[in-house]
Amino acid sequence: AQEKTVSFTVPDTFAGNLRVMAVAVAEEAIGVAEQSTIVRGPFVLTPSVLTQAAPGDRFEVSVGVANIIEGSGSDVPVAVRMETSEHLEVVGEGEAQLSISEGSEKMTRFELRVKDRLGPAEVTFFASAGDEEGRRSASLSVRPAMPYNSSFISGFEKDGEADVEIPRRLYAELSEQKAAASASPLVLVEGLSSYLERFPHGCTEQVVSQVFPLVGLMSHPAFEPHGKDNRARFERLISKLRERRQRQLSSGGFSFWPGGRSVAEFPSVYVMHFLLESRELGYPVPSDMMARGKDYLQAYVGRDADSLEAARVRACAIYLLTRMGEVTTNTLVHLQTYLENQHKEEWKKDLTAVYMAAAYRLLQKDATAADLVSGYRIGTAGKGRYSDFHSPLTLDAQYLYLLSLHFADRIADVDGDKIPSWRSGPTASRS
Repeated sequence: AQEKTVSFTVPDTFAGNLRVMAVAVAEEAIGVAEQSTIVRGPFVLTPSVLTQAAPGDRFEVSVGVANIIEGSGSDVPVAVRMETSEHLEVVGEGEAQLSISEGSEKMTRFELRVKDRLGPAEVTFFASAGDEEGRRSASLSVRPAMPYNSSFISGFEKDGEADVEIPRRLYAELSEQKAAASASPLVLVEGLSSYLERFPHGCTEQVVSQVFPLVGLMSHPAFEPHGKDNRARFERLISKLRERRQRQLSSGGFSFWPGGRSVAEFPSVYVMHFLLESRELGYPVPSDMMARGKDYLQAYVGRDADSLEAARVRACAIYLLTRMGEVTTNTLVHLQTYLENQHKEEWKKDLTAVYMAAAYRLLQKDATAADLVSGYRIGTAGKGRYSDFHSPLTLDAQYLYLLSLHFADRIADVDGDKIPSWRSGPTASRS
């Protein structure tokens, strides 16, 4: 038999019964032994510290000190001091003298100021009486007093020089700055895709938005070196969408979040748009996922809309079904009847009419398509209106997308100088 010693440092945050177990295994037998011991120090320290603070903040921390030194008696002088990591500094005294009888507890306070340094900060309290000493650590996060923010600035220069001003103060620990220049406008893709990739929400339409633009660009020779990475991203996204109890529900629609039990209408249509585009570009979209999603779209377009925005989403769903080979004339007529009755003055100026026009073009009804597509004007439809998934920017972008696919004669007449440069709105990153 051989003996071996194992050393283990008990964290200063632990006090109580510690059980040590040993297991020995041989070919024909097994043996188990255990021993327990009480872990306790001379003091019980109970710190109260913020969980987070920002550079420049000043705040108080407190620590309760209980004297459990056996036989120490009454009014034992106890010295309490505090040490901090480099993120913090003590304001005033960092030590205090207390008089604590055996079995009793007292509290003392200290003031701290947060330095201009981000990261995990630590505060350690020490209590001592004669040869006895106890310690206890507490941590907090030092972070800026504003949420994570991403800015994207684009433009062009004819003389080869450009000055880009950073509109806010950046902390080195969390900041990332990149600049790229090219003779091709595709240089914008890296910045836009990085913005989407780092968007801090994992809702269904957002995780799809992180991959959707890359799928469409992979047919361009400039992105061939990124092919392997983008296909891996596509595969991870498909796993997220189809995994049981994750996103796709029994109806074929998709929930907002993993594990959700109700279908989110716009995200479901948006996911199906992504899957359809991906399949047509040669990506391996699971047939069962596509079939279930198609079933959902067929049920969805048969319901009545209750607003122009809801009608817009239904028009997109009808358009997708038409691209899948469905004859959607009846649902288009039904939707148009609702729009004429409830939104007669505005629907033909909305993107709703453009999606319907694209569906009619696929159905070879060119005259109807030409009539419906003519009412939309870039920079005016929905201006100033924002909702969870629609903004003036996203509406204009979808309009140009539909023109490029189905109305090549009209896209050629679009004047690039007349396309407005919208500032990002509350939901500009959602499409």
